[in-house]
Amino acid sequence: MQIAQGFLNLRPLTAYRNWQAFGLLSLGVGLSLLVSLIPLQWGVMILLACVVVIAALYEPMYALIFALILGPSRALLWSVWPDLSVYPGQIFFGLFVLVWILRGLFLRGVRLVFPSFLLPLLVYVGIGTVSLWGSVDPLSGVRELIKWLQLLLIALLVLDCCRRRHVGWLLAAALVSGVFQAMIGLWEYGLRGSGPEAFEIAPGLYRGYGTFEQPNPFGGFMGMVWPLAFGIFIALLSESRRFRAKATIGLSLVVLGFVALVVGGLVVSYSRGAWVGALAAVGVIGFFGPRRRVMGLAVVATVFMVLMGLASARALPVNMYERMVSFAEFASLRDVSGVAIDPANFSVIERLAHWQAATRMATANPWLGVGLGNFQAAYDDYRLLNWHYALGHAHSVYLNAVAETGVVGLGAYLLVWASVFLVTLRAIRVSVGWRRGVSLGLLGVWTHLSVHNLVDYLFVNNLHLYLGALLGVLAVINRDSSVHEVPISSKDLAEVGG
Repeated sequence: MQIAQGFLNLRPLTAYRNWQAFGLLSLGVGLSLLVSLIPLQWGVMILLACVVVIAALYEPMYALIFALILGPSRALLWSVWPDLSVYPGQIFFGLFVLVWILRGLFLRGVRLVFPSFLLPLLVYVGIGTVSLWGSVDPLSGVRELIKWLQLLLIALLVLDCCRRRHVGWLLAAALVSGVFQAMIGLWEYGLRGSGPEAFEIAPGLYRGYGTFEQPNPFGGFMGMVWPLAFGIFIALLSESRRFRAKATIGLSLVVLGFVALVVGGLVVSYSRGAWVGALAAVGVIGFFGPRRRVMGLAVVATVFMVLMGLASARALPVNMYERMVSFAEFASLRDVSGVAIDPANFSVIERLAHWQAATRMATANPWLGVGLGNFQAAYDDYRLLNWHYALGHAHSVYLNAVAETGVVGLGAYLLVWASVFLVTLRAIRVSVGWRRGVSLGLLGVWTHLSVHNLVDYLFVNNLHLYLGALLGVLAVINRDSSVHEVPISSKDLAEVGG
């Protein structure tokens, strides 16, 4: 009976593979004809695109891997080709979803597993949708809704697609994406020898910004990558007994080198918010890393005593101490309407001016705000006199949330991340081996994101795709203890595909 049942389960997958073979044969014949009729450069691009599509058809996770690695290039492509409305991260995201649907149709149904943080996220999306009623620019709100729905969808599909091998590849892609950006940032800092005048720190030295075109979101990305890399390092060490010790230790040293590269990228971003977020992540990982909380407190105290010693000795790189002390300028929301502006205080006053505009929006629209994604559109009605141009957001996720979706939306946003933190802390408490190491890294990611977002807005440049994938990894780790399964039939999938 079990053999017969296994045969029946195998037939849809066999049919899917047969159709793959037929499709590849047809695609090869068509490509041969096409390449012979078009210019060489277009032929090469089409061939590369077909290779990616074929890889995704074989394994949907490959499309997501490409999205994670190439997604942060969106800002660079926009600056080079402002009229280009298609970006690699979104293309590969769409390919990932499409191939997942096709595979589900051939398999005649899948079982989606819904993580516990799904409901708060859906509540936030629902409130954001309601807030668009009567907004100035509903289209901008729809774009923001799509971003959050993409984050949610990636988390669900990663949870559905991932097995242990897939989790490893996904984490590797997330790490490679950060290392690639760190190497670009370090090159921009001291090796290129030139850069934007506004980013110059000293003669020949410039703030790193990767392909983000701005140092602060680049620093935020580095701050999210290094805890993940450190968690992978801990995960490899914890699994060394199960595999060849020499190979595992060698790979661990490589990952530790990646941690150093990403931390270097974080430093040269010269982003105060990123540095403060990184310190918070260090403290949280140090506290929850040991099983015993007393040991965790000792680790945190030791780390911060060392940092204070380095700071007092002026041994921190790129004037980090002076830069960190100046962070106190953001400690209060004050009226900057009549403040004199000079090159030294421009960035601080600009940010405070946007914070003040956000508080005006929230005061005028306390319950549902001016509409999700409508900060830019509504800015002119609430701005300070000397600040004519909006930056696209309030330069603080929390102020941006209360300005756009009111206190109801802010409460829902906080509930989303509170549930994510609780799920992660539970994973740390009950997991062992690689799962616990990765969970610690994810805790550092959420901590950095939450702290840095006090003074910035990091849901830019396709980082929501990155965060969605990491939320999916968290859901995989908690699959057996914090999820609820809901079957989906092939009919439902066909309706989605149609």
